Amino acid sequence: MHRFYRQVGTDVPELILLAYGDLGATRGQGLVDEARARLETRFDDLLNGYFVYIEEQARTPRFLTGADVMELLQIAPGPMVGELLEALDEAQTLKIVNSRKEAERFAKDHFFKQSQ
Repeated sequence: MHRFYRQVGTDVPELILLAYGDLGATRGQGLVDEARARLETRFDDLLNGYFVYIEEQARTPRFLTGADVMELLQIAPGPMVGELLEALDEAQTLKIVNSRKEAERFAKDHFFKQSQ
């Protein structure tokens, strides 16, 4: 879910509202009673989960900044810095990275894998 929230970004609420609208306009044998209720529940879960995700992200400090990554890896500004920060954010969210030291190790490993 976190990857979905991160990739869709601030458009998640609008996307869920659009999906609700589409569901409301859709009829057919596949979307009656229990099936429709299950889908509505999933939409609710996605929307509520998004707000929990946003709160968690706001409370979670980033272990490394772009400047830290550039200094650590001796690289210039560019797409690689953003890619590394995104990978670090995901690793931190998944509790793979739990400290600055682990973030530095992760960044080095990720960078060298991408460089090969």
